[in-house]
Amino acid sequence: MRGCSWLIVVAALLAACGGDDDGNGTPATPDALYPVPRDWSAGEQLAYVLLSYQRKVPTMLRDDACTMEAQFGVAVAAGRLPESGAEGACIVTDTASWLGLTDPTPACAGVIDFRVGDGSQRVTICGAAFTMPLTPDCAGVAGADTFLVESGPDEAMGDVIASLAHGVEEPGVPLIRTPAPQGDGTALWPDGPDLDLAWDRQSSSGVEIVIGQTSGTGPQIRCLAADTGSFTVPGSLLAPYRSGMAFVEVAALSQNRVSHDGFETRISWRESDAIWLFP
Repeated sequence: MRGCSWLIVVAALLAACGGDDDGNGTPATPDALYPVPRDWSAGEQLAYVLLSYQRKVPTMLRDDACTMEAQFGVAVAAGRLPESGAEGACIVTDTASWLGLTDPTPACAGVIDFRVGDGSQRVTICGAAFTMPLTPDCAGVAGADTFLVESGPDEAMGDVIASLAHGVEEPGVPLIRTPAPQGDGTALWPDGPDLDLAWDRQSSSGVEIVIGQTSGTGPQIRCLAADTGSFTVPGSLLAPYRSGMAFVEVAALSQNRVSHDGFETRISWRESDAIWLFP
């Protein structure tokens, strides 16, 4: 499906992008809102497609960054991405993707066509390891309203995806308001054990909050929240970060969950703002 014929189905694709359900009218559970599936059952076939637009790279602040990737896997055994702590809607982890995993094992999805704005990039997903993300031009992503992904049958030896054509709408930028940024996006750690956050609400599928060291090393706190415009990160998880500089990233998520060719697939657009906190 190429050229003008693609435009005919765009409306139909976006009609399925309600973001709050799993494609079958069932409300999404909190874990399901993570762009990358964090747990799986033995024999499960699952996948994710992710466009990430960081308006401010959390470890740099002055630069933006864009990546997009598609990963398809089959679980040999029940498993879960590792966590070193958790409270409420938050976890502590240093693993945010499937790169480097041996279970799930990579599945051959053939050629994946990413379309965002007027741009298009293709990548072949068929190998012994999960595929590294692409880095599209953020200028093209910034002016786009939709992110579309397509794959057809028999594009590679062992291609298991016969038809994939879905998309998501741009979620909007959740500009951080509390703690109030100063200067180039820095603020002081507020008093009290907990961290109260506020942002410009976007009515997205949900919000992912990430807190980590500005060096980009070590585990990170990751919280899932409804896009209500505010959230409180529990103080029990913050102690290791309060003694130094830390970044806070708030990312709005637009997500479409679909089932096709036996694979439960999450298609997400993640768009974020970031600040630094100083002791």
